[in-house]
Amino acid sequence: TSVVTPLGRFTGWESVRDGLYVNFLQKAFAERSLRPENVAVTVSGNTAWAVFDWTFTAKLADGQPFSSKGWESHVYQKIDGRWVIAHLHYSVPPPRQ
Repeated sequence: TSVVTPLGRFTGWESVRDGLYVNFLQKAFAERSLRPENVAVTVSGNTAWAVFDWTFTAKLADGQPFSSKGWESHVYQKIDGRWVIAHLHYSVPPPRQ
């Protein structure tokens, strides 16, 4: 599993789980809400990918509100009859000029 985010690159499930999900998402936020829109899913044999826009709203651990928007893509592989995530890529819009 690999993940590319504005915070960095993570390779291997332990790195993704510990570096991104536990140390960032679970510890930094007291509340989290992710709203996907414009979802497009394509399946080709044992590979599939999903692309969508997202809006993330949250409350930081100190109680301050947080929000962001961006784009995301997931790549899946069908292994032993079940779909597993092989790669995620998160992007945020460039800053306005």
